[in-house]
Amino acid sequence: MTTKTLYLFRHGETDWNVQRRLQGRTAHVPLNALGVRQAHNVAQNLKDKNIRAIYSSPLLRAQQTATIVAEHCGAVVTYVTELQERSFGKLEGLSRDEIDHAYPEVGEILRSGKGFDFDTINTSEYQIETVAASLDRFRNAVQGIAQNRNEVTLAISTHGAVIYNFLREIKSDHGSNHVGNGEVLVFEYTLADDAFRLIERLSAPHYSGNP
Repeated sequence: MTTKTLYLFRHGETDWNVQRRLQGRTAHVPLNALGVRQAHNVAQNLKDKNIRAIYSSPLLRAQQTATIVAEHCGAVVTYVTELQERSFGKLEGLSRDEIDHAYPEVGEILRSGKGFDFDTINTSEYQIETVAASLDRFRNAVQGIAQNRNEVTLAISTHGAVIYNFLREIKSDHGSNHVGNGEVLVFEYTLADDAFRLIERLSAPHYSGNP
């Protein structure tokens, strides 16, 4: 039975995380100074794990994190579109206060603590990618990487909302499904069962809440 180890990590912090702005698919947001330190922290955690391949979302914040980790590990980065963040459509670039002012219906959901499911509104009206759609393409991408690559140890640089939904589907008992900036999740993947099991979480200093 073939078993692989997958290191799945969220990108480092950006100024939009600090400002509580929804980033989603916005491509141009770079890491801030803390985010760079968090990326180096990820690299320190992974540098002795024999990682030679890193698969990354093409969005800048994930690219920068993957590049820093790759430099420490001697790995090659491959960009995979399906690993990018969930699209939040019209909400992207807006802070929580701005959302509350422009779209009170959405602001009420965010204040309620129900997260980013938005299951009580018409997501197409706001051009928001549904939870199901984002989960399907992210899960399929991760499964494809785990199944079709020769490496036994793999790493993926990606985003908070897609990781959140992936964890929720797995029904992990390793605490909160929220993943902080620069946090690393260690999975065991069994090829015969096509099953992921979360075995460890490696945290980073400080985290932000917005994907």
